[in-house]
Amino acid sequence: MNRVRPVIYTLLAVVILGAMGLASFDVVTGRWEAVPVLSGSMRPGLGLGGVAIAERVPASSLQLRDVVIYRNPFDSQERIVHRIVSLRQNAAGQPVIRTQGDANTYRDPWAVKVTGQSTYVVEASVPYLGYAIYLDRG
Repeated sequence: MNRVRPVIYTLLAVVILGAMGLASFDVVTGRWEAVPVLSGSMRPGLGLGGVAIAERVPASSLQLRDVVIYRNPFDSQERIVHRIVSLRQNAAGQPVIRTQGDANTYRDPWAVKVTGQSTYVVEASVPYLGYAIYLDRG
């Protein structure tokens, strides 16, 4: 049993490192995006200090109630993670969305035109990891 345990630990470490490598590759290539959650506007689903994990999907596949990541129309450095509460297409066929945080009483005061062929839809979250990412940037 004492000789089997190191082999199991080694295999487990290889599997974990391999999964981390694949996940890192997907983030670097743009298939996935990880964004720190810097406010409580999406509570209880996405808590303050967590990380929203989003998959790049065709813009044409957006649906009402999807949680998306987009740039703040007034500050392009800030990314917002909110839920689609209204979805329509403009004359050019581009999706135009209205969003709202789950914990917010009111919709965001803007409509966002989704430019490009794809956008990011949140698929998962990792609690507390955002604190480490945010502090590392400060």
